Amino acid sequence: TYNANDLRPAAAQGGPGRVFVQGTPWPVIVVIKNVFTKPKLNQVQLLHARLGHVAPSTLRAVLSSDVDTGTKAKSSDVSNHLPSGSCSVCTQAKK
Repeated sequence: TYNANDLRPAAAQGGPGRVFVQGTPWPVIVVIKNVFTKPKLNQVQLLHARLGHVAPSTLRAVLSSDVDTGTKAKSSDVSNHLPSGSCSVCTQAKK
């Protein structure tokens, strides 16, 4: 836990109401997303994230099954658009 009195304001680097937190004993990833966030992901990456970061083989199976995924992704796109190690969330989770 952190002492709220010891937190330094992030000021111009982080914006109003934000603070710096230092010294966590584990790697930290912060992802901020709201309705105005536009993802910069290709269709395969977007589906990979929407399905809970499933394995590429699972993604190919879903895309081969003709299920409406809400994307334009095809199973043949998986290898090109989701190479091994390209998802930072999956990489961190495997550490």
